[in-house]
Amino acid sequence: MGDILELSVKRPGLVGWQSVGALWFPRDWFDEVTSQVGIVRHWRPGARAYRFADGDVLCFKAAESMPCDRLKPWPLIRQGQAWSSALLESDEISALPLADLWLIRGARVQALNLADGIELQPGQWFDIERYALLETYDCREALPEPVLQAWESQDIRQVLGEVIPAPSAEREAVAKAFKTAGTATRQAPVAAVKVPKVVRASEGLKVSVRTWLLSGLVMLAMLISYWQDAARPASLSTPRSPLLSESSAGAGFNPSLFLGCVLFVALVVWLVRLSTRRLRQGTRAQTRQGAVAAAASVPERKRRGQVRPSLWRQWLERMAVASQFNRLLERRQAAYMKRMLEMFESGNIAEALRHAIPLGSDQAWNGRAFGTPKRRDHLTVGQARGPAASLELADGLREHLRRTYRQTFERLDRQGRIEEAVYVLAELLHVRQEALDYLEKHQRYPQAAELALTWDLRPAMIVRLLCLADDWQRAVQVARRDRAFANAVLSLQDRWPEAAERLRIEWAEMLVGQGDWLEAVEVIWPLPKSRERARQWLLSAEAAGGGLAAAALAKRAVLLPDTLEVHEPYLRALRDDPQRGSERADLARELLKVSPAAGKVRSMAAAIVHGVLADHAGGHPGLTPKELAALVKLSGDELLRLDMPSGVIAQQGVSDLATVIIPTPHWSAPPPGSYALYDAVPLNDEGYLVALGESGAAMVDRSGSLCQRFAVPAQRLVISKNRRVALALVRRDELWRVSKLDLVTGSATDLGVLAMDFFASTFEGVAWTIATRKQVRVVDIDKELATLWHVSDLPGPLVHFDATDIQEHWLLQLADGTFERWNYSLPERRLLSRGAAPKPIRGDISWRFYSFGEYLECWFEAPAEDQQELVVNDEQRLRRFRFPEITEDLQPQILSDRQWLVVGFRVSLQRMRWHFMNRSSSQLCAILDWGQGQDVAVRHHGPDWIFTDSDGRLFHVNVITSRVRSLSIH
Repeated sequence: MGDILELSVKRPGLVGWQSVGALWFPRDWFDEVTSQVGIVRHWRPGARAYRFADGDVLCFKAAESMPCDRLKPWPLIRQGQAWSSALLESDEISALPLADLWLIRGARVQALNLADGIELQPGQWFDIERYALLETYDCREALPEPVLQAWESQDIRQVLGEVIPAPSAEREAVAKAFKTAGTATRQAPVAAVKVPKVVRASEGLKVSVRTWLLSGLVMLAMLISYWQDAARPASLSTPRSPLLSESSAGAGFNPSLFLGCVLFVALVVWLVRLSTRRLRQGTRAQTRQGAVAAAASVPERKRRGQVRPSLWRQWLERMAVASQFNRLLERRQAAYMKRMLEMFESGNIAEALRHAIPLGSDQAWNGRAFGTPKRRDHLTVGQARGPAASLELADGLREHLRRTYRQTFERLDRQGRIEEAVYVLAELLHVRQEALDYLEKHQRYPQAAELALTWDLRPAMIVRLLCLADDWQRAVQVARRDRAFANAVLSLQDRWPEAAERLRIEWAEMLVGQGDWLEAVEVIWPLPKSRERARQWLLSAEAAGGGLAAAALAKRAVLLPDTLEVHEPYLRALRDDPQRGSERADLARELLKVSPAAGKVRSMAAAIVHGVLADHAGGHPGLTPKELAALVKLSGDELLRLDMPSGVIAQQGVSDLATVIIPTPHWSAPPPGSYALYDAVPLNDEGYLVALGESGAAMVDRSGSLCQRFAVPAQRLVISKNRRVALALVRRDELWRVSKLDLVTGSATDLGVLAMDFFASTFEGVAWTIATRKQVRVVDIDKELATLWHVSDLPGPLVHFDATDIQEHWLLQLADGTFERWNYSLPERRLLSRGAAPKPIRGDISWRFYSFGEYLECWFEAPAEDQQELVVNDEQRLRRFRFPEITEDLQPQILSDRQWLVVGFRVSLQRMRWHFMNRSSSQLCAILDWGQGQDVAVRHHGPDWIFTDSDGRLFHVNVITSRVRSLSIH
């Protein structure tokens, strides 16, 4: 024990903010265990702790500013050469003996020397037996570049066999796209074409000579035919089909008209040459891309949209009409149609199918077809093609062809020629659903599944057909990609129960993998053989605690009502604890889903209804007014219904941050914590998942205390939508190490190391979007990062990527230096829009950034000498924001979404200030001050904005409810 002196001290205690260098834990205030907890909570790097008979002391390496009124241990400040618990005068200091610590209690001073104490080792207080020692991952070995099984579009001859004859070139010329006169060339998919990596100059010369020679011969034949038609009397001209539109024959030689035809022929030959060159360049580019990544094992979603005829094609159509060149084409097409119909009428079905013209197509229309029929070597169905030109048919002829094709199908069906009958339905009549039903009727499941994939039909239908074809790998892959389990199981349930049962199990396992434990229990419960697994999943959900355990209790009341007795203590604690409002709300929502409500459900609703109403009235709404009324009705408490006022209890303490005007909220950062925070995401039960760098990841409660640790390094976090599964990422040079965190069971799984430049900050629990500069992929985290969807033929490098719950926004830089924006819809992943980025209006002084599909251009203007005004151009209007703190032109840190503009800038060397600005009103709604000069990491998703730094501080604001939480992580 140190010396105790009697001394009158004017100010025996410390108040306000002081520069604290040590903390004293007196033994009469803190027992040994409580003192240890306090030392660990307040520990700083480089600190030292000592134990005396009267208490323990924690000495910091450097003094920190702390609020003395809020500290439970005694704060000590530097007074001369010692640390003192009071602010002493100079004469008081001179009266005290030399010591390291001066502890003032009223009129008594206790002097202590650190040499007399026992130095403590707080690291020995921790029990680390439950932490497993994990092998470090060798980051020198990254996962190889994904090379997937190539899925090739199947043409109908591959699906149905050689019974379908090869189509004629005449049929192809009339039915498919005539991008240039005399040719029907199109580009094949990358996966279906094998091209040498190097194209020799001699091969290019052959292509060039062949193109010009064939084009010249075709055009020469057309000119000779025109000359003969022009010289022939009108009475000898070829008769036209009455079903085609009328046109008059030639009437003699016209020199000006002939000159126009010559010019027209020259233009068409030039276009043929240009098209051939682009085709060859595109093939080379696709060959290079094919060396990087193959096509996905299931095809990419088709892009929807309509394409208008190009300007040059519209011009050619007008030229053809003006020069009467269209009359020659009409006569040739009429003769072809007559020949084709005669084949059907004479019963020559095999040859007629070679010449038949489809009546429908899912391709975009690109104007009228030019050119005469040419031979074609193969038939393809469903492959990606460009906009197609078409033949103008009279309504009567189109209907006649439809009746002929339908009669042909019925004849082939009676004869048992199934493949040819399917060909008529799918290719000629273009009734794809009927074709699949016909194949399914005859149990041709593999062929039907391939055609459904080729045509990109409804996901549930594709999954059902793949299951019936026993192709379970692709069936599960499509179901996971398109979330098509529910509809596919329903379509299989009646006729194929075994397949439905297997698919239901796959569905339940996917739900467990993404953290939807209760949904998995509900999915698998109809299978008697799998109910034991359902019980184990229900127990795991209950063991997780929080809102998931409360919701699991409602599920147990429905499925296992006889087992609820053992859970009565839990239900009473949930009813009476005022801090568990979110859990009560989760339980209430699950109870409202039960229909019809059983007795156990009603009794549980009656037990929690008063607590839920109190939460709502106290400003912690968990249910909507409509749900509250339903809960009161479900409880069956008639007295409560009579006692409630008309309407619903008014909600208190909740308002949108945008509506706050006066006074403007002014927040401050929390005091420093014990860990460096790299990232943080909110969880369901008002807790957080935080990334601690090499120290791992951890779940913390609403007060900042650690609840669960994960022994995997984490610098960035990717959270699932249900907030029960997460990914922990850490940078390793050019690679990222990825680990999966199950927040329900507390387990961590190492997924490997990936090379990626961008990734989505949220995911559905299964599918996660990652990207490099050249490729975007959606990977399945439960299937060894297998690719579910990808785009690898980008026209330029990807430079920015953003994702929300319903859309993905890509920004690409093209070869000419301009930028292009792509927007995809989720979860279908279809391209919504694609367009060039807007040009800047103040490019000389402005800076630009891209945020969630929107370009923002910013610059400063000075309306007065001592003021700066930030001007923001958001593609719709100019918005002006004033900041009195800014007196000079600078580049602040700006974050944005559709409603908010959050601007951060330094107001001093030690302080950062953030302004929350409402974009619609250009109004300042809140201010956040962040001290100590630390770099702040900002993360926002939806209404939640989270600020973290390397000193263990976390600040969270919800802009919808205006709720603020300030934490120091210890």
